[in-house]
Amino acid sequence: AAAMSNQFEIESSRLALKNSRNEAVREFAQRMIGDHTRATDELRKILPSSRVQATRMPDSLDARHRGQMEKLRAAGSGAAFDRAYIQAQEQAHQEAVTLFRNYATTGEDGALQEFAQRTLPTLEAHAEHLKEVRQEMAAR
Repeated sequence: AAAMSNQFEIESSRLALKNSRNEAVREFAQRMIGDHTRATDELRKILPSSRVQATRMPDSLDARHRGQMEKLRAAGSGAAFDRAYIQAQEQAHQEAVTLFRNYATTGEDGALQEFAQRTLPTLEAHAEHLKEVRQEMAAR
């Protein structure tokens, strides 16, 4: 779930860099690509020695995330895309914060639990940053 979340964040943010003209949205998207790429790289290093049953990182989005990407593509560009992207990011970060917070406190694999504990503050900061971007968009 963590790997899929990261992959969606990266792919949707790459689309935002193509489709948005809003500097706040583009800046947020660039941050998402960097932060979630680093988290994916760290998770990729931890996974082989963990006790989870996953043996590799996903190489494509699952059906739910592909559907979300299609909605983003259908939004086109400009303000309509920006609203759809920010909404998708808010939902994704709400889910990710819940996932990481739960694993950080109750996770069974020590290395993955530490990863969740280290990553959670970044995800929470992303959620706060999204509120700022939404406010800036509303002010325009």
